[in-house]
Amino acid sequence: MNIHLKKESYLIAIQSDNNGPEDSSSPIWERELQKAGHSVRTVNVFSDDILKQVSGCHGFMWRHIHHPDYLQVSRRLLPIFERTLKLAVYPS
Repeated sequence: MNIHLKKESYLIAIQSDNNGPEDSSSPIWERELQKAGHSVRTVNVFSDDILKQVSGCHGFMWRHIHHPDYLQVSRRLLPIFERTLKLAVYPS
């Protein structure tokens, strides 16, 4: 019996983190996801159209720094992504 399993491919939204070349996660995530056959969409959580930007995505990744502006956005946005849009969010 010859069974071929179809490998699933996901579209993952990533918010860039520019914390310097030695402390940025988003470039590593993007590279590893693409190597695994997934697509990546770079988004901007500070943009008015962020919900449109993540539309059609299966997941969202953002390593936000502990800055008041970032924390305020993440506290409001991440629950919407997880609960309403049903996106897998990392880190959760």
